[in-house]
Amino acid sequence: METAIFTPGSEAAPLRVVKKLPLGAKGAHKLAQQFGEALVCVRHRVDAQARFRYTTVERRVEKAPI
Repeated sequence: METAIFTPGSEAAPLRVVKKLPLGAKGAHKLAQQFGEALVCVRHRVDAQARFRYTTVERRVEKAPI
């Protein structure tokens, strides 16, 4: 899965998801403490060109009846 993260003042870099961690996973524990019940999942993305790994989180920001 390729995705682009946009940073103001820079071009989009294609990032590849290399790992998706569920809430109970070992690598997601610290972020689960930080974000609490709002945390949905943790992803590790790799920018092969710049040789960086990014840790991103998906979190719930609102709950409303439909």
